[in-house]
Amino acid sequence: GRELHDETAQVFSALKLQLGLLREVSPGELHERFDRLIAWVDRGTGSVRAATEGLRPALLDDLGLLPALRALAAEVREWSGLRVEFEATAWPASARGLLSREAEVALFRAQQEALSNVARHADASVTRVSLAFAEGRVQLRIMDDGIGIPPDTMARLTGGPGRSGLVGMRERLVAIGGRLSLATPTEGGLLVTIDVPAEDQ
Repeated sequence: GRELHDETAQVFSALKLQLGLLREVSPGELHERFDRLIAWVDRGTGSVRAATEGLRPALLDDLGLLPALRALAAEVREWSGLRVEFEATAWPASARGLLSREAEVALFRAQQEALSNVARHADASVTRVSLAFAEGRVQLRIMDDGIGIPPDTMARLTGGPGRSGLVGMRERLVAIGGRLSLATPTEGGLLVTIDVPAEDQ
């Protein structure tokens, strides 16, 4: 699952770094061969990511959606030191069957990716995660107080297809009637909003 992906990604990252360093000190006639090796490492990284993203996280089966999202927030808080606040408003006492399995996985992966991005890149001190159910849809919001995203980068992320990170999840969300949006609040930081339709109750 995720642990295997993280460990493998670290190995591939270290390997790519070492290959890049060796390329710099190698004769020019070897550069093309190093470039091919680096390209293979990139392909391996992509394959592992694709495989693990297709897996249903064990936390969802063991705990259910809400406790799994809470546990994920606590896990990120522990390894990153980021202050992660989690709240669930207007959440049904019994949410069993509220969402399809695909929608649960999409929400879990989106929170996982968003919090990882905040912890690694946003230089934030606090992130607020909220989960709500209203009018037949479930909405997940992740808002941080970090450095945000420059306007030109925001335009690139919100327009056109993507294959990695949050933007790469858009196809999965659209396939189940979901939506993903990125916004820059007036107070700064980044707001990621994901919503998906509930099953007919």
